[in-house]
Amino acid sequence: MSLKIDNQDELREAQSSLFTTTSTSGWILLNYVGPSTVHMASCGEGDVADMTSLLETDQVQYAVVRLAVQQGGVSDTRDVFVRWIGAGVGSVEKNKKEGFHKQAKALLQPHQAEVMVYNKEKLTKETLMERSDPQSKNNTIDVPLGSQALEVKFLRLPKVQAMTVAEVNPNSEPERTVVNALIV
Repeated sequence: MSLKIDNQDELREAQSSLFTTTSTSGWILLNYVGPSTVHMASCGEGDVADMTSLLETDQVQYAVVRLAVQQGGVSDTRDVFVRWIGAGVGSVEKNKKEGFHKQAKALLQPHQAEVMVYNKEKLTKETLMERSDPQSKNNTIDVPLGSQALEVKFLRLPKVQAMTVAEVNPNSEPERTVVNALIV
């Protein structure tokens, strides 16, 4: 199944007027209006702060945001694809929408980076700039509760089995809680 947009002409018009060679900010937001249909719901000339209030806790939404950046003393822009998954979106719905992720990215081309957002309070110009940086190892803004990655390692030793479990928080420097168990 393919993703459809019900107002493609409006989307293209917004892209051409907001993302010019001289613009240093702007954003476009897509909402689902059907199981496989999105709609350009809103757009603006401001920065990401103007858009965050439109992110719904029970929705998967997509956006492209333009940021003004300085690279080597030269002013430039970075267009960032933002994938928002609200805390109220169930796992079945997340899985359904995951299949449309790449198609949504194609609708909002061009962009130079992608960021996944789970917490709109932490979606600021600064965090978006940091997480969209090509040098960033983390392109997620906050992690949904209960989805921290668990790393499990089993070591086989003669007559002893050791298990190490490390909890990794991907939003910060690796914090590890290590539990060792010896089973004889």
